[in-house]
Amino acid sequence: MLKCEDISIKNKNNITLIDKLNFFIKESEIFTLTGPSGVGKSTLLKYICGIRESNFFYSGRILIDNNIINEVPTNLRRVGMIFQNDLLFPHMNVIENILFATPSHKKKNFEDAANLLNQLNLEYLSTKKINTLSGGEYSRVCLARIMMNEPKVLLVDEPFSNLDKKTKALTRDFFYNTISNLNCATLIVTHDMEDIYSYDKIIKL
Repeated sequence: MLKCEDISIKNKNNITLIDKLNFFIKESEIFTLTGPSGVGKSTLLKYICGIRESNFFYSGRILIDNNIINEVPTNLRRVGMIFQNDLLFPHMNVIENILFATPSHKKKNFEDAANLLNQLNLEYLSTKKINTLSGGEYSRVCLARIMMNEPKVLLVDEPFSNLDKKTKALTRDFFYNTISNLNCATLIVTHDMEDIYSYDKIIKL
């Protein structure tokens, strides 16, 4: 589970972007975070992920499974984030990109990656180069790469913003069906009204 207590974020001009925000996301729940541009949505996601930008000031507590995140070693936090313009390595194929998320390229990891692609009905992509993927396929591979590490918390920043309407609908359904079975707390930043009302709860900034 993910719990945020009294989270406040100010910019370098001492302007408050987020003021004492509180929310609690249980396992398998998917929340959407929405609001106008510039109110700190992406900055909040990065903060939860452990990325503190130097031109912002932060306060409040973030807990994962009742553990204060700053007290948990980075490699044990199990927080996955898909950035708005997440990058896959173009010189690798799909399964190599997914394996890159694991500590070592052991045989078991390769088998796990192959099984994961099979579960997601993406096995046909395994040997494809990244530059041959469609926008929807690219987004799905980004999610699969994060899933390799079995995150407890999944943070997603505008995952469908560059997709056409039909691909967006298919990819949104894929994300929902996949994430619902992950047993992790998920927070998705979006501006799209269809995205906003597709998930469990809305947080408005």
